[in-house]
Amino acid sequence: MRNRFNVAAYFVLPLTLEKFNTVKFGEYNVINVFVSPDMHSAIVQTERIPTFMYRSRESYMGEWMFLGNKYVEFAVMPVFYGDVRKIMEGKYSQVSEKAKMRIRQSVDIRQIEDEDNEIILKELDRRSRMWPHAVGYRTKNRTLIVPDIYAVMVSKDNPLYKTYKSNMEAFFGVKFKDDLELYDKPDLEKEIINEDLYKAVMEVKKSYEKAQLEG
Repeated sequence: MRNRFNVAAYFVLPLTLEKFNTVKFGEYNVINVFVSPDMHSAIVQTERIPTFMYRSRESYMGEWMFLGNKYVEFAVMPVFYGDVRKIMEGKYSQVSEKAKMRIRQSVDIRQIEDEDNEIILKELDRRSRMWPHAVGYRTKNRTLIVPDIYAVMVSKDNPLYKTYKSNMEAFFGVKFKDDLELYDKPDLEKEIINEDLYKAVMEVKKSYEKAQLEG
């Protein structure tokens, strides 16, 4: 299944203080998520997220309107600045374990109790259609539904890396390089907000805040 949003939505937004994800805002309130040019914040593009959902949050940095859309900016926790850069470089396996845990926790992970494999697969298909994240599954006594984020961030020295890589090779019918990252490298034009636009907005924001203080 193809993800509905870009890499920043799934990997960077959870690195804010509140562990935001697209679901917390309402999937259809979010158009996309971008990273600031300095990679220190996540910017949610929306048409209709109610302001009460974010203005009181500690990571809230501000918002602006552009071409009919609202952009709301949230600070990434400083401890994760290096992780954001690695994510934008497509080095998912090198992300810190602390960041990986936050990203994994931001995605709905549920366990299926029924042992009937047919029912399990039907439920897997149903969830993959209703849930925006691509999903996979593994079996250990019971079947656990996990997002593919769980797989793509595994360190290359982890035995699970070879398992996931082999599964992907079997699925696609090709042989991958030994050091391959298990997720596509981000297209930075779709991940990082336009720098000129961002600078212009920041200048307007500074002027507005200055006027507020002087007024």
